[in-house]
Amino acid sequence: MIRKTSKVLTVLLAVSFLAAASAAPTIVISEDIRRRAAAGDVVVTAELPLGASNMARGGTAFAVLRASPDQVWRVIMDYRSHPRFYPHMTSAEVVERDERRAIIRYRVGVGRFSFRFYFRSVSIW
Repeated sequence: MIRKTSKVLTVLLAVSFLAAASAAPTIVISEDIRRRAAAGDVVVTAELPLGASNMARGGTAFAVLRASPDQVWRVIMDYRSHPRFYPHMTSAEVVERDERRAIIRYRVGVGRFSFRFYFRSVSIW
């Protein structure tokens, strides 16, 4: 259960980071990806979603979520719990927050090295 929750949150965070960076148009999902996601796999591709900025790096993940939109949104918005789902994320601190936006400072550590970055989340609803 924890492993599935971790996969789901990983997918949700990846999607939320990309969505915050760019409002991407709807993409076409192949039958193979649909079949694998329906079987419970989290399918990761090296392709960026349509509409991603030229500076974006990474890929796209697909999964079927068996949860209500409210349940999914609560997990995404619980920024302080994000380190539970990422092996090298050591902290997540909400620096500012109001009803439409939040600024979160993440800390990532790998061996003797660590770095911080800020993420700005803006609600579009």
